[in-house]
Amino acid sequence: MKMSWLLAKRDLNSLFLHSIIAPIILVIFFELSGFFFYIFLSAAQIASLEGFIPNMIIILALSIPIVASRAFVEERRNNTMELLYTSPISDEQIYFGKFIAYNIFSLIMISPVIIYVVMLFIIGKPDILPLIFSLFGYILLTILFTTISLFTSYVARNQVLATMISWVVLLMISLVDWLKNLVNKPLFKDILSNLSYQEHISNLSKGLLDFNAILYFLLFIGIFVYLTITMIESKK
Repeated sequence: MKMSWLLAKRDLNSLFLHSIIAPIILVIFFELSGFFFYIFLSAAQIASLEGFIPNMIIILALSIPIVASRAFVEERRNNTMELLYTSPISDEQIYFGKFIAYNIFSLIMISPVIIYVVMLFIIGKPDILPLIFSLFGYILLTILFTTISLFTSYVARNQVLATMISWVVLLMISLVDWLKNLVNKPLFKDILSNLSYQEHISNLSKGLLDFNAILYFLLFIGIFVYLTITMIESKK
C-alpha cells in the first residue's frame, strides 16, 4: 500500500504541477458548482441539496473523464508504463496508485459542497439525514465515475478517445433511468430501477439508509477496479 501512495503522490504532483487541463477543470467546476448552488438555493428557498446534486451530476460526468482519462494514456505516451511493468511493483499497486490519485482529485473537485452544507446550516434548518445521505451518495457516484474513467484510460490509445468512451459509458448508464420510465412490465421496471444510479441517489436524498444503493455503488466500483487490474495483468 505504501508503494501505491508513492505512485499516487507522483500522479497528483503531475496533475497540479505539470498539467494545464486539470487546474482549469478544477476552477471551472468550482465556479459552476457555486453558480448552480446559488441558483437552486434562490429558486427553491429550502435548505437542501436535493435540487443541486442531480444537476451537478451532469457537470461531474463531463469533467471527470477529461482529467482521469490521462491516467494510463500519459504513462504510455511518456514510455513509463513499461518501466512500471518491469519494476518490483505489483499490478494492484500500479492500479491503486492511479485510483487513489485521481479519486483524491475528483473529491477535491466536489469539495465545495462541504461549504454549501455549512451554509445551509447557517441560513436554515436542513433535515440532517437527507443532507448526510445526499452527500454520501454524491461521493460514491464521484468515485464510480472516476473508476470508469480509469478503465477507459487503460483501454483507449489516446486521451481524446478515452474521454469520449467515458462520456458514452456514463451516458449509457444515465439513460437507464429514462428507459425505466418507458417500460410497463413491473419485472423489467424493477430491474432497471436497481440499475439506475439516479434511483439510488434519489432514495438517499430522502434520508433513507438504502443498503441497495450502497451495494450498487460498491459493486460497480469493484467491477471496474477488477476489470482494469485484470487488463493490466494481461498486458504484462
